[in-house]
Amino acid sequence: MSVVDQLQPYARKAYVRAKLPLLRMLGSRHQPTDKHVTFLSGFARSGTNMVMEVFEWSPKTEVFREGDPRLNNNFRLLDDSVVSGHVLGSPSQFVLVKALQEGHRLAGLMDLFPGSGAMWMYRHYDDCVNSILVRWPGERNGIDAIARDGPDASAWRGVNTSDETLARLRAQYRPEWNDATCNAWFWYLRHQFFFDQQFHSNPMVKLVRYESLVTDPLRIIHPMAELVGVPLTRLMASVPHARSVGKRKAPDIAPEVRETCDALLARLDAVWDAQGI
Repeated sequence: MSVVDQLQPYARKAYVRAKLPLLRMLGSRHQPTDKHVTFLSGFARSGTNMVMEVFEWSPKTEVFREGDPRLNNNFRLLDDSVVSGHVLGSPSQFVLVKALQEGHRLAGLMDLFPGSGAMWMYRHYDDCVNSILVRWPGERNGIDAIARDGPDASAWRGVNTSDETLARLRAQYRPEWNDATCNAWFWYLRHQFFFDQQFHSNPMVKLVRYESLVTDPLRIIHPMAELVGVPLTRLMASVPHARSVGKRKAPDIAPEVRETCDALLARLDAVWDAQGI
């Protein structure tokens, strides 16, 4: 990692602290009804924090991260009225809200702000699973409980799971699955919500492939910036890096679950290709 890369997080935080007072000073130039709101969702360890950093470098945005106590408790968004109040009260006309644990109800969140958009991040399941196992050893993301007791058995993780997805999980599930296999199925479960909510045919929702973002940031961030409503800057494009693509060998995932994930990955890739980004 270069010295510039090491210094960038500190520079960005200082920039955000300086930017917000200026946005408040200029905030009277627009009305709450003029807000341009974009949500960011998808799957953990897929570059969502990287995207938040990209848009923190924009001089025109306010970015609400999942750890922001104004909107979140334990990384989950608070009541819709609280979210709406802070978003509409933002000094910026252009607002980005992370809604990672709310992917299963993202369509409802978008309804809070007519005309809002969303970005959905996805990444190859092998790298996601490896990253989860390194960061949270022993994590199984509630797959055992969901398979046994249903969608509401593990907090937010399985809420709104369709009967079809639950039946597929129960048909494949084995109690002896290792952690990697459980997390691969969790990857499948969460990304299935993209299709359940018909986002693949919604022009206001853009699918973003992590591997493309980090290897060709200027090309990929441009349409993302258009969705958010702000111009692309060089500082925004300086954030992504490809150091973690295929960093570790493929995890030990049960063959039938790997087939299931491969099929969904192919569907996601097809949507990504059809977007023409």
